[in-house]
Amino acid sequence: MLLFLLAGCSKGPTDEQLKTLLSEAHKQLMNKEQSFEVNDSLVAGLLKASEKDFDVMKIEARQVPFFTERNTLNRSVAFKNWITPRLAQLAVQQDKDGAIASLFQIVLERGKDGYDFNAYQKLLQNPGMKELVKDDSIKATAFLILSYIDCEPAQKAELVRAALPLITSEMSVNNALRSISVFDVALELGDLIPAEELSSVRETILGQYQRILPLVDETQKESVESGITYLNSLFAQGKLIGGQAPEIDFTWISNGDVKKISDLKGKVVVVDFWATWCGPCVKSFPNIRELQKRYKGYPVEIVGVTSLQGRHIDRSGEKPQMIDTKGNPELEYSLMKEFMKNMDMNWTVAFSTQSVFNPEYGVKGIPHVAIIDAEGNVRYNVLRPYDAPYHEAEKIDGLLKEAGLKYPAKPMVETNFAK
Repeated sequence: MLLFLLAGCSKGPTDEQLKTLLSEAHKQLMNKEQSFEVNDSLVAGLLKASEKDFDVMKIEARQVPFFTERNTLNRSVAFKNWITPRLAQLAVQQDKDGAIASLFQIVLERGKDGYDFNAYQKLLQNPGMKELVKDDSIKATAFLILSYIDCEPAQKAELVRAALPLITSEMSVNNALRSISVFDVALELGDLIPAEELSSVRETILGQYQRILPLVDETQKESVESGITYLNSLFAQGKLIGGQAPEIDFTWISNGDVKKISDLKGKVVVVDFWATWCGPCVKSFPNIRELQKRYKGYPVEIVGVTSLQGRHIDRSGEKPQMIDTKGNPELEYSLMKEFMKNMDMNWTVAFSTQSVFNPEYGVKGIPHVAIIDAEGNVRYNVLRPYDAPYHEAEKIDGLLKEAGLKYPAKPMVETNFAK
């Protein structure tokens, strides 16, 4: 009887207690002197010891977002085992608290192929989501993880339609900013989202971006402006392919005096968006190098387009070294010359006025390749240069033939030189 009374007297943690515990767990998981498994077992001990101070089953829903302040906790088996029962208990509620718990359940239980479809669908159906999307204090958003739901395309189209009613003028700035993920997913689904419906999704989210532009601070303003440009772009409207290539203006170029991409009209142009800090970009270099060798002497121009990053990664030594170039474009330009030499980059490299994440071309991640025909029209987009380059060669050869220009007599060997 006494034990029952003592258990009934237990209290939930204060914010300070919970944040301190999570901070200590994070520090333990970051200990590089021991294996993650050893660190995780010690975290289990920390969590067990906290039972004398508070009852984990009385953590409040409003405290659940504290977990995302330490991303390392998502990998901790001990932490998941500790918090999952409380999240499950809260998640059955059909209100904001239940929606918060359901969202973090999904985040914690991500599988190797992504987030669970059924759990996400259930989250969107929770009436509490209408209140959750208004809360700007919760940085994790349901919209942001939509891209990573593990399901069939038709199921993902269903989720897009379920998410759309949540995108209203009452939603928080943070959620409005992340809602662009809903459009990105809809765009990737192709015919599963008819053109008229896709246009409605685009206009809905564009309206939210225009609404929040005067509300955001300087750190977010560039993202919102870029999003507006993206949502208004030919790419977002499905009109990029076959249309005139959006201009790319160069502030520096390694070869010749070309000032902008349209100056190369008359050639087939391969635009590779990249940056020195991008590992996959660098790994793709052997493929680009072979493409350049194949088209030497042909009317083909390969241009590696980057933009000023405020940092440069020197890869000449055993380990990459970061050089701060913020506010010093001339230094960044000069370092590129040496970088090209060290990395045996035999193609043209240029810095553009536009961001390397060029919204007009729908560049969301790099490397990202677009191919422009001799008439200056975009014919291919969102290609990945770490794939075997003969795929690109087939496209380039086809465009050369179409334009009546000289092209290689033999097809390119089916080899991935980046492997």
